[in-house]
Amino acid sequence: MLIAAGLFTFLKWVSIAVLAVCGIWIRLSGFRRNAVIAGLVAFVVGFGPVAISRHVIVATESDGHVEAASKRLFGSDTYAFSDGPSALLPSGSGVLVVNDTDRELSLVTVTYGTSFSTPPDIDIPPMTVGSGTSRDEIDYVGPLDIPPRSISVKKKYSFGGERRLWLTW
Repeated sequence: MLIAAGLFTFLKWVSIAVLAVCGIWIRLSGFRRNAVIAGLVAFVVGFGPVAISRHVIVATESDGHVEAASKRLFGSDTYAFSDGPSALLPSGSGVLVVNDTDRELSLVTVTYGTSFSTPPDIDIPPMTVGSGTSRDEIDYVGPLDIPPRSISVKKKYSFGGERRLWLTW
């Protein structure tokens, strides 16, 4: 099931609020069994989806403008492209990019600091689903959301720079 990222965040915060209320109820009731069970259910409902969901960016084109929407995938699902065919969105880890446009998208790795290797850019052809990164988030989306030239990062060690992902077209 593919849902909007905003709805996912809302449901997560509602379950955190229910968990807080259950915590207060447990504290005031002297650890009654019903309060403990309600707290455990709220915990599983609130934090379980974070562990089993996958971040999906869906790029669509309207009147010559590309728009990217952030969504969450639970399990696997199929996505019907605007030109007719469909593709499987597999479960797993890492971010998926659905390119439902007539343009080619590029997933660029921006490296800051010292790095021994930089992964190559990933090109995502039109009307396909692309992955290839183990990261759970894309940091910058679109040609106007340009990554900064440098960032300030406190590292424990002086080697092994930071990486950010940029989805552009």
